[in-house]
Parts: sequence; C-alpha cells; structure tokens
Amino acid sequence: MDSPDRTRRKGRKARVRFPPKMAEAEDVNGIGQLSGLEANCLSKSSAAPSFEALLDTLICLYGECCSRTLRKEKYVAKFVESAKAVVTRARELRLCRDDFDLLQVIDKGAFDEVAVVRMRNA
Repeated sequence: MDSPDRTRRKGRKARVRFPPKMAEAEDVNGIGQLSGLEANCLSKSSAAPSFEALLDTLICLYGECCSRTLRKEKYVAKFVESAKAVVTRARELRLCRDDFDLLQVIDKGAFDEVAVVRMRNA
C-alpha cells in the first residue's frame, strides 16, 4: 500500500467522501430507527410490548416522577406537566373494583378474595 505522501507524489487524487444518501441521512436523524420501533410495536410478535404494557409503563414513570425531589429537575417537571392529562384520563378509564357487582364470594385468602362478579352497566 502506498503511503499518503507517495499517493500525492504520483499525481493521484485523494478519495473524497460525499455526504450520505437520503436513506442513510434518515437513519442519522433517527427516523429509520423510529420507523423500525413503530413496526416492531405494531407487529403481533411476542417480543413487542403491548399497548397496555406501554400505558402501564407511562403511568408508573409518571408516579415515580411526581416525587418532590425529582420534580425539582427541569425536564422531569416538564414531563409531569405534559403527561398529567393523559395519565389522569387513563386512570379514569381503567377497570377497577367499583366497575363490578359482587355476586358471590368463592373463597377468601390471606391477601384477597375470589368472587363471581358482573360488570355494571355504566
């Protein structure tokens, strides 16, 4: 292999690197990664997290970020304010014990009870 000095002496031009093509530029900006993540989430494979799992993660993260020590951070406070409406609405729409009528208690355990219930018509 020729050294850079020898290449110049022989009159050869140095290789020039051109800017990446559009497809490569999209990956540099993260658009390719984002579309790959979206395709992974929308696929029916078991590796992709479900909508409920992502919603649970958002609610959990919101709950953790609401502590006084974390809210002092600028970006955490921004996240809490921006996610507040979504998390509040998600909590309202989730099923809870009050959404059901108790028909019969089957068994009581150390932690909770097993029962036959009917969903209330709200």
